[in-house]
Amino acid sequence: KERITDFEQKVASTYEKEQFGFSDTNTQTELSDERNQQLLEVAFNRVIEIANMIYKLQFPLAANAKNLQTPQQLLLALFRAKDYIYQYYYTHFNLDDLARTAQLSKYHLHRLFKACFQLSQKDLQIKLRMEKAKELLAQEHLPIHSIAHQLGYNDTAAFSNQFRHFHQQTPLQYRANL
Repeated sequence: KERITDFEQKVASTYEKEQFGFSDTNTQTELSDERNQQLLEVAFNRVIEIANMIYKLQFPLAANAKNLQTPQQLLLALFRAKDYIYQYYYTHFNLDDLARTAQLSKYHLHRLFKACFQLSQKDLQIKLRMEKAKELLAQEHLPIHSIAHQLGYNDTAAFSNQFRHFHQQTPLQYRANL
């Protein structure tokens, strides 16, 4: 019998917690290898299901069958784009740059990305910037303009407006409430 890797066990126990509401860590660690393997297979099948959904979404866009990509290729392309955003969220990039990274057309990428991840590329970038902003604002020695610059904003006012829109309070108010 093959042993399950630590990563697979983490995926299986996370899925178990989300799917079945287990919050007791003892319950999760007592799960058998067989149950973890079953849960891993369920999670893997869900990924394949999402890939097939994405594949079906591309049919209306394809001019002919030669241009179609497999579900796995599309999923890899989308995750390449997502990884790029996670790696470079603090820089200025446009949809064309992201499309080149994913090796898809920008229109195709935008539509499939939103269908798969339930938010646009720009929304993901803003979300990552705002999460990092909260971390940086907790460091009281950092001035707001420095935080704005670190997150890719050239203008402190633009950063403050985006933060207020996202968190319903200004960066100064957020810092004061910590």
